[in-house]
Amino acid sequence: MHPLLPADALIFATPRPACLLDGNHTYLTAEEVGRLAALTPLLNGQLALRDVTRSPSDEALITRLHDAGIVFDLPVGDDGIPIALFCDYLYARIDGWRQAKPPAEWPWRTVIADGKATIRYLQGILVENYHYVRAAAARQSPLLSQAAPGAAFYLLREFVVDKVMHERYFLDALTQWGVNPGEVETSVPLTATAQFIALQYCLAHLSVLDYLAGSAVLEVDPAAYACAGDPYQQWETAYGLDPQILVPVREHIRSDMAGNHAQLLCVVAGASGQSMLPTGTAVRLLQSARMMFEATRLWQRGIYEHYFVQGGGLVKASL
Repeated sequence: MHPLLPADALIFATPRPACLLDGNHTYLTAEEVGRLAALTPLLNGQLALRDVTRSPSDEALITRLHDAGIVFDLPVGDDGIPIALFCDYLYARIDGWRQAKPPAEWPWRTVIADGKATIRYLQGILVENYHYVRAAAARQSPLLSQAAPGAAFYLLREFVVDKVMHERYFLDALTQWGVNPGEVETSVPLTATAQFIALQYCLAHLSVLDYLAGSAVLEVDPAAYACAGDPYQQWETAYGLDPQILVPVREHIRSDMAGNHAQLLCVVAGASGQSMLPTGTAVRLLQSARMMFEATRLWQRGIYEHYFVQGGGLVKASL
C-alpha cells in the first residue's frame, strides 16, 4: 500500500481526538493523534507503507484509517498516478461527498423527506432539470472537437448523442402532473440553473477529462443507486403522487445507468492507451469534481429558494 491522507482530512485533538474525512470519522487516542500528525507529511502516496511506518502500531493506525475510508492506497510516482487507481480514488471521494451533506447546508433535503415541500416546488425541480438537460448540446459541444480520434471519440459521441432529447422525460412527467407543456417550453431557466450550465460549459472547454470528472458527480452510479434507492420514491410516499407521473424521469435515470455514464471518465482516460495520469492533471480533475459538487448545492439552493421559500413559479422572458 502507498498510503495517501487527503489534504482536506481533519485531525482533532479536542474535544474528542479523531480523524475526519467526508463524513467518515475514526476516534483516536491523544497519543495516536500525535503519531498521526507526525506521519502526515509522509502520507502523500509517494512512499510504500513499510517506508512510512516507524512501528507496528503506526502500521495498525494507518490500516485502521484506510479501512475507515480516510486513508487511500494511491501510488503517486514521478510519472504520475495509475489511471484506474485514480478513478477509484475519485469515485470514492465523490461517494463520500454525497454521504456527508450537512442539513444546515442542504436544508431542502430535509424539507422534501419530511413531506413539507409544496407541489409547486417539486414541479419546479423537474422544470429546472428540464432546462438543464435541454442545454446538453450546448454545454457538451466542445467535447467532440477536443476528443482524439479513435475509441475515446466514439465513446464521447455515444455519450453526447444519448443525452439528446432527454428533456422530453421531464416534460412528459410535468405534463402528466397537469402542468401545461407549452408554458414549460417557453419559460426560461433560473439564474442558478443558467450558472450551473455555464460551469459545465467552461469545464468542457478546459478539457474532456475535466468535464467528465464533473459529470461523475452528477451521473447516477448503479452501485450507489442500488444502495441509496430510488430518489423519487419518497415523492410518491410522502406526497401521494400517482406513480405514473414519475415514470418518465425514472426512464431518464435508467438510460444514464445503462450507458455507464458515471464511469465514463475512467473509460475515456483508459482509451487513450496511456496507463498513467500526470499528477498535476489528477489534482485538477479532483478540483473540477469538487467544484461541480459545490455548484450542484448552489443550483439546488437556487431552486429551493425560488420555488419553495419565495413561492415563485415559472420564469418568463421579459421581452
